[in-house]
Amino acid sequence: MSSALTITENQKLNALENTIARGLKYYIEVGEALLTIREERLYRAQFNTFEDYCLTRWNMSKTHANRMIDASEVAENLTPIGVIPANEAQTRELAALPADEQRTAWQTALDTAPDGKVTAAHVREVVETLSQGKQKPKTNRAGDKYIPQGFDACQTPPEALTPLLPHLYTDWQIWECASGEGLLVEELNARGFQVIASDILTDQNFFEYVPSQWDCIVTNPPYSIKYDWIAQCYAFGKPFALLLPVETLGAKTAQEFFRDCGLEVIFLDRRINFKMPNKGWEGSAAQFPVAWFTYGLNIGQQMTFARLDEEHH
Repeated sequence: MSSALTITENQKLNALENTIARGLKYYIEVGEALLTIREERLYRAQFNTFEDYCLTRWNMSKTHANRMIDASEVAENLTPIGVIPANEAQTRELAALPADEQRTAWQTALDTAPDGKVTAAHVREVVETLSQGKQKPKTNRAGDKYIPQGFDACQTPPEALTPLLPHLYTDWQIWECASGEGLLVEELNARGFQVIASDILTDQNFFEYVPSQWDCIVTNPPYSIKYDWIAQCYAFGKPFALLLPVETLGAKTAQEFFRDCGLEVIFLDRRINFKMPNKGWEGSAAQFPVAWFTYGLNIGQQMTFARLDEEHH
């Protein structure tokens, strides 16, 4: 094979190298440029190997160049989510996962980042949590990777119900379908509601099990599969109230449901102190803004700004 480059190849190489020269902060474009140079062997006129080219031309090891390439591929896979990692370090934590798990992990990282600031360390924590869960054989539905745990196993304190209670009818049978330790079930019972409790951990799969009689869903669903949960709730055609990250409003997948089916949101004036696995009530990993995403409660306005009851402090 000739090592000489055609005029077209030379032009392409110059354009790609200009992209790389703009700086590594443009990691997606840099990774895509390096991939094209590697795959089309555009380095061959002056260098015998891609490794020699990277080291001599860019003072970059082949390992780091491949990381940049992997990062660009991860970012492309995450594009449908609407928010991509800010740097190569964040994508590095996701690169070893299959494509579908990359999206699950990244969406979970976005939803659970303290103060909304995603870091590579936080992404690593999410990936480790999901990887640990994958070892469990039980699933929430076909295709799910793990039993809810980590960020999915947040136990919700009773105070979270305070702004929602005025919009629930006392003669309704409430279905708490991700009941966990039963904290919301106990509070609803104490308030006079009839409650049906179910959870994947007690072999009642939300995507398979449906009570014979119920009127309204009230729950804090597993955040990593929240879009599946939202879709299922709308499919039932009955009232529901889901405690979800406020950022859910910005997700295209969720917006399509909200636009087509309708939505009323109850925003909370402060963050919920969830009980976290292995950390209890002192855990801080899940301290992010949440709101009640409701349908069929006839609140009368799309946005309600509520105050949490201070008596539970």
